[in-house]
Amino acid sequence: MNNIEIMSPSAILEQWDREYDLSNYGSFLNRENILEFQLVDFLSEESITEAKEQYTDKMKKEFEKVLERNKVKDPDAYKKAAKKLKEQFGFDLIGVGGDIAKFAFSKLTKDGFSKEARKEIENYADKKFTEMAKSVKTVGDDYVRATSTNKEYQKYLNDDKAFSKRKLTAAYNLLFRVLITNTIIHELLKLVFGPIGVSIWAVVCAPIVEENSKIAAVKGDFIVEYNLVFNAYEFTYYTITYGPAVGVANIVKIRLAVIGMHTTTAIVHWLADNPLLNKINKANKLEVGDNNKHTIVGQFIGTAIHMAWNANSEAIVKIILK
Repeated sequence: MNNIEIMSPSAILEQWDREYDLSNYGSFLNRENILEFQLVDFLSEESITEAKEQYTDKMKKEFEKVLERNKVKDPDAYKKAAKKLKEQFGFDLIGVGGDIAKFAFSKLTKDGFSKEARKEIENYADKKFTEMAKSVKTVGDDYVRATSTNKEYQKYLNDDKAFSKRKLTAAYNLLFRVLITNTIIHELLKLVFGPIGVSIWAVVCAPIVEENSKIAAVKGDFIVEYNLVFNAYEFTYYTITYGPAVGVANIVKIRLAVIGMHTTTAIVHWLADNPLLNKINKANKLEVGDNNKHTIVGQFIGTAIHMAWNANSEAIVKIILK
C-alpha cells in the first residue's frame, strides 16, 4: 500500500482489483460507492494506517466514517454473552424474591412497619426487577453487537416499537431462563420428595418463577412480546404432549383458559408498575416507591392468582370440559 496513489474511489477499486483477490470477500465491495465497503474485514490494521496517510483531508474524514459505521464494536461479544448467559442460569428468578424478602425482613425488623421502611422496600423491589430486565436484554444485545455494524446495532437499540427485534430477543431469552429454572427445580423436588415434590413445584415454585419473569418483562418494556412468546410455547407444548390422550379440542379449551390466567396476571403486573395509578395510590393510602409503583403488591396478587389456579387446576379443568 505504500506506493498507492489514491486519487478517487475508482482509482482505489482499480488498484485493489490488481493487488487483491476480491472474490474471497463476497459482496463486501460496493462498486457504486467505495465508502460502503467494509474495510475492517479486508485490510489489516497496518494497511488501514498506511492508506489513511495517503488520503486527502476530505477522504480521511470519509474513511473514518466508513470504519466507524462498519466495524464490529466487540469481536469477543459472543464469548461475553455466553458467559453472561451461563452466569444467569442460576436461580435468579427465584433468588430475586429471596433477596427482596431478606431486605424487607431486615427493614421491618429494624424500622417497623413505618412509611419510610415500606417505601425503601418498594424501591428495592423495583431496583432488583429492573436489574433482572436489564440482564435479560444485555445477553441478546451482545450477540447482535457481535454480528452487526455500528449503524445496524444502534438501529437495533433504538427500535422501541412493539415486536421489535430487541424486544422479541429479550422475550425469547427470558422464556429460555424460565424453562431452565423450572426444569431444574422440578427435577430436584421430584428427586427428593417424589410426587409431593412435583405438587410443591406446580403450586408454589412455578408460579413464583413465572410471575417474577413477568415483572422483569414489565420493567424491561417487553411484557406484550413475552406474554405472546410464553403462551405460544406453553400452548404448543401442552397441545402436542397431551392432545392425543385428552383430545385436541379439550386441550385447546384448557390451554385457552390458562392463557387467560397468564394474561390476567401480566396485566396485574403492568398495572402495578404504571405510574398513572398514582391517584389510586393516594386514595387507598398504599405505600409506593419513588416512581409511584406497586411492584410488591403486583407480585403478591399475581403470584396468589397463579398459585390458586394451579392448586385448583383439576376442579377448573372439570368446569371447562363440562
